[in-house]
Parts: sequence; structure tokens; C-alpha cells
Amino acid sequence: MRAVWRALEDDFRTAAFAIASLQQSLGNDHEFIDGNKRIAFTATDVFLRRNGFYIDVSGPEGHEFIDGSMNRREFRFPRILDWIRQHIKPLWPTAGPPA
Repeated sequence: MRAVWRALEDDFRTAAFAIASLQQSLGNDHEFIDGNKRIAFTATDVFLRRNGFYIDVSGPEGHEFIDGSMNRREFRFPRILDWIRQHIKPLWPTAGPPA
């Protein structure tokens, strides 16, 4: 897992790929009785922030993406990956993490 995290520091595409896989799995596999969509979005946020990235969307935009995609049965890896790539940003654009 450490190797994945190191790669995330260097490459938006790797981060987007990893988190799209996680989000699809948590959102679609119904691991929990309730809250799978909320868990998918929260896990995405936590994972990215711990690795120097975030998704630049409002709460309602995130909800619409996940809930709307699920309702239309479009919550699949290629769609998630595309959406994440459009919204992923570094937490520290130039200077890196605070010392």
C-alpha cells in the first residue's frame, strides 16, 4: 500500500485511478446496510486528503454525481474516473505539504 501512496504523490492519474476503483467498489458492492454512497464519497475525500489531493466540488455537486449516477445505473469505473480527473486538485499546488 505504501507504494501506491508514493505514486499518488507524483501523479494525478494514479490518484484518480486508485480512488475511482475504491469509490466504485464501496458505492456498488453494498458492503453496508445503509450509507454506501456516503461512505464512498467520504472514503474518497479522506484517501485523497491523506495523500495530498482533494476533490474540488461542493456537497450538492458531489451528491448529484454519486446519487444521480447510481439512479441512472451509470456509477461505473470509467464514468467515476472521468469525473474524478475533472475535479481532483493538489492540496499544496506548488510548495508541497506544510513543514
